[in-house]
Amino acid sequence: MKIKQQKGAAAIYFVFVAVGILGLGALGVEGSRYITEKAHLGDTMEATAIAVAESDDLRDDAHFDQQQAKKIASAWVDYLMPDNKKKEFVVSREKEVFEKEVSGQKVTRTIHHYKLASTTTHDSWMAMSGVPSFEKQQKIFNKATAARVRTDFEPVDVVFVSDFSGSMASYNRIGNLKYAISEVTKVIFEGTQELKKKHPGEKINDSSFGFVPFSKRVVFKKGNDYLCSSMLLPPKFTRYSRPRFQQNFSTLVSMGSKSRKRWYQRADVNYSSDEQYVMEKYVSWARSGSRNIDYNYSSRQGGFNTNHIDYHRTATEIQLEPNNLMLMTPMKMGQRDMKTERYCTTSSSSPAHYVIDRVVMSKKEEMEAFNNKIKPMRVGGGTDMYQALLAAPSQFHDAINKNRFVFVLSDGDENNHSFEYLVNNGLCKTIRNKMSINANGEPIKFEMFVIGLKFNNNAQEYKDCFGKHIYTVNDLSKLKDVIMELLSSTTSYNVERNK
Repeated sequence: MKIKQQKGAAAIYFVFVAVGILGLGALGVEGSRYITEKAHLGDTMEATAIAVAESDDLRDDAHFDQQQAKKIASAWVDYLMPDNKKKEFVVSREKEVFEKEVSGQKVTRTIHHYKLASTTTHDSWMAMSGVPSFEKQQKIFNKATAARVRTDFEPVDVVFVSDFSGSMASYNRIGNLKYAISEVTKVIFEGTQELKKKHPGEKINDSSFGFVPFSKRVVFKKGNDYLCSSMLLPPKFTRYSRPRFQQNFSTLVSMGSKSRKRWYQRADVNYSSDEQYVMEKYVSWARSGSRNIDYNYSSRQGGFNTNHIDYHRTATEIQLEPNNLMLMTPMKMGQRDMKTERYCTTSSSSPAHYVIDRVVMSKKEEMEAFNNKIKPMRVGGGTDMYQALLAAPSQFHDAINKNRFVFVLSDGDENNHSFEYLVNNGLCKTIRNKMSINANGEPIKFEMFVIGLKFNNNAQEYKDCFGKHIYTVNDLSKLKDVIMELLSSTTSYNVERNK
């Protein structure tokens, strides 16, 4: 063969070989890239599955928000794999329930499995026609499963804000509420003591519980007296301030008009004519029950303008010192010249229900005494939950555990708009800000929950205040289990992944 012909053949062979080499190179480089991308997607799915698990509110299977889960997954994939051109997800949640024994008590535990599968689309770097290579776009698949489980509880500080309105007698709501609180305190007490035994060399605090029942007002025990009191503050530096803050209100109600007049003019009191006018209105309303002292009326309705209660001040200046609580127009239970039954269920000196200050339960006797005080309490009257919610923060004074909880246990809507006004003025934000820091200025965990007893609370002010922490218990025998689930801490971890 001539030299020219040999060169031509070599050129043709070279073209074939070069194309093959180029194709193999493209497949090798791109193939390695996609193997790496698949592994990267697996890592991303692990992180994404945990993020989805942590974002779930753990209500029940019917409330799993797949769209929200996909939105979270999409954000994670975009952040960790920014070169993807398209992404698709399949997301599901499965629940597994088992029982755990703590100090002879069966405690239900729930594990939720979050299964995520993702297909991402990527542009190939070396897509070429006529040369062996990948398509212009390539799809990659991987999946992962995360589990979220409620773990053993830690020592806690808990305040139960409990509805004692008349409707709580229906369906034995109040009986189930008392039983649930008794069982929860028992399990937590015994669990905390067990924790101490297992870790003898460690400093483990005791758990504590407080109890704030409510109807239209809240009853506080002061010495030998029980005071039916409001927590709604008056506006500062007005004619309403001193009358509403007057801690001797019951004494004034018991006086005749001439005696009150002399009291107003005492040197250490010296009420102005406007202040006397306000106090006389309060005395009249307390005696007759014709008006609610804790509600703003128009001047035509009540003789006042609409601002003798300051919702903004009440929402932003919550009281935190239980021994120095300023009670608004406190009415002594059993004083016959006042309509205490309108506000606090009964006119008897023996209250239907009253606040039990938070007890640090280091002994079994303390836990039993706490529950024995609750057992005989009676229901009656209306529903002004906000009064008890305003009283709850002071119960955490000197609390030392790193987990604080408020549980609102109720069966109905509010009787007026006061809670709505308080929420709109920042009450719940104020409570969270104050309760999320301990006495040393250190951040701690604080949560507020609402549990409806055969009642689904859809009021906007509740959603604005409690967010996703609104629960409904229709089977009241399960109330204890729901509270225990919420008291337990949660942890999320990866279970499996497609390799």
